Amino acid sequence: MDEKNWMEKIQDSAKDVEIPESLKPETIERKLASMNKEKQKTKSKILKYSHGLGTAAAVALVFVAAWQAFRISENHNGKETAGIYLETETEETSDEQAIGGDGSTLETMDALVEEEITLEDTSMDDMEGITRANSREELYDFLQQWSGEWIYDAEEYYVEEEADIAMAEDMDLASGAAAKAPYETGNYSSTNVQELGVDEGDVVKTDGKYLYVLDENQVNILSVSGSSLNKVSEINLESHGSNDVFQEMYVEGETLVLITSCYDSFIQETGKDQYRIKDRNYVKASVYDLSDMSSPKLKGEVLADGTYHTSRKQGNYLYLLTDYAPAVREEMEDSDFVPMVNEKEMPVEDIYLCDTPQGMGALVAVSVDLENPDKILDTKSLVGLSDLIYMSMESLYITQSQWTGGNEITHIMKFSYENGILKGCGVGTVPGYLNDSLSMNEYEGNLRVVTTQWDEENVNGLYVLDENMNLLGKVEDLARGETIYSSRFMGNLGFFVTFRQMDPLFSVDLSDPRNPKILGELKITGFSSYLHFWGEESLLGIGEEVDPDTGEVKGLKLSMFDISDPSDVKEKQKLVLKTDDSWGVYWPGEQNYKAILADPKKNIIGLGADESYLVFTYDPDSGFAIRCTKDVEGSMSNARGVYVGEFFFLVDSGKITVFDMGRDFSEINEITYK
Repeated sequence: MDEKNWMEKIQDSAKDVEIPESLKPETIERKLASMNKEKQKTKSKILKYSHGLGTAAAVALVFVAAWQAFRISENHNGKETAGIYLETETEETSDEQAIGGDGSTLETMDALVEEEITLEDTSMDDMEGITRANSREELYDFLQQWSGEWIYDAEEYYVEEEADIAMAEDMDLASGAAAKAPYETGNYSSTNVQELGVDEGDVVKTDGKYLYVLDENQVNILSVSGSSLNKVSEINLESHGSNDVFQEMYVEGETLVLITSCYDSFIQETGKDQYRIKDRNYVKASVYDLSDMSSPKLKGEVLADGTYHTSRKQGNYLYLLTDYAPAVREEMEDSDFVPMVNEKEMPVEDIYLCDTPQGMGALVAVSVDLENPDKILDTKSLVGLSDLIYMSMESLYITQSQWTGGNEITHIMKFSYENGILKGCGVGTVPGYLNDSLSMNEYEGNLRVVTTQWDEENVNGLYVLDENMNLLGKVEDLARGETIYSSRFMGNLGFFVTFRQMDPLFSVDLSDPRNPKILGELKITGFSSYLHFWGEESLLGIGEEVDPDTGEVKGLKLSMFDISDPSDVKEKQKLVLKTDDSWGVYWPGEQNYKAILADPKKNIIGLGADESYLVFTYDPDSGFAIRCTKDVEGSMSNARGVYVGEFFFLVDSGKITVFDMGRDFSEINEITYK
């Protein structure tokens, strides 16, 4: 009996059970937004309306992300707004602007971050804070030490008696399977990435000649000729394994890299009449030769234990990162605690141990030379739950948050990765936690970090660490009672947004890394949860408009900030897509910036919100304008907008809608590719 049949039996047995209101699908659906899960959504209404300039267009942004409400306000009045409309505002506004703050000089670091922890890759022994395992026995003893608090074997099931063994066999479980603004444009769009020059995988790619679309169980390759699309080939999931799930892909030249999550389970005899069903999660990176587009050829693939965390591509090297869960049992020989890469245990000396790990998961990092795609070039593993990954053009940074003495701190491990060789460079510690990977930025060898910490209330700070991860400078005690929602760096300037009821946008002078200075603080309503440089003198903010008195979410908000004078930042233009729902707006780009198309040279902003994909343009005089809206029928989180030449392609589940940008984004074609 396969997994599908088992699930059907479970579902049948529950048909007659009355479901409480709090557990009904429509209720759970809202709550799942707090965990950033993909939801099935009802179709939203697209309403038309007029605003002051006489244009007509509107989008009903109805579907809710429940977690927004909690972080904005715990006390909503439930008041409904009348209708859905655009709210625009030019530079002359009544918003309060507060300029000031000359920064703070470097003071003695808090006791939590006084230690300077430095890694020498050639000698990791006896280093304070982090060490390197020297043997399997040392690694096993380390994991055993912490296993009472952290480890449970979720992958182990015992099957007694022959009848149970036969049933398990019937289940068929043995499957066998930034000195410059961070944007870059040409005659076609590219994936929105954090660091220019470091590519990131996504579900849709284009090279200007072809569209590559990853859609559930296959990769579809379509040729592009003007507004015409023709499917030339596909890579099917069935060719990989029945339990495989495609995650992301990379395309460059005649090479396609496909990242796949895989799962196997099998029966292992552990004693007389006793068996264990073992599960294995691993990630596969498959490299295809596209010299003949009609018939992609597999060149090679590598495997790494764990579930998919993320990946990066820089030059001709792929860096694959997975989350591995060791299974620690009473006897070392019965335990599975060393990650497998390409079906072999990775070298134990490549495994790093944190002195006080917050959990026993391990991050596994694997590098691959795409010229030799069936071989692992280098490996590293870090024991302890890892949070965020940031890769600059020279370094890989991995964060681990930790509670100690009633305070939260974040350790940041730095690795160099020249030519695919991973080397430990240093460990730095900062107070608090990071909002996301965009809270980190490397410039001229220094790492700039913004964090939020608890000190009787939330308080924020900016820290500069040198190339050895030692503290250089800091600015602390910023925006008490508020939380960092977004940040972005460009050269010697940094910008970050905090929020509670108002949205202060801070600008920071980082030209002297030992003495960073706050240049200005602009207070406006709402908040920006994503920032994107719009040329050298403007900064795009995307977030939500919020009533400062009630905390009620009023709608999706686009802001354009004038940063030509960093000490006097202004919100020059804004647009609010109003919603009747005070809980907030669901837009996937808030959690995954790769779902956003933001191209200042082409003057296009594209993103999904609730049930629709929206395309905007921006004019310095008249502000933002909606150019088109289109209902999304499939997965909103996987909907992507790309352009080639003058044609815009909206990729939805199973179909692509074509718009002519030169004719006011008129819809001219719809292609089904499945």
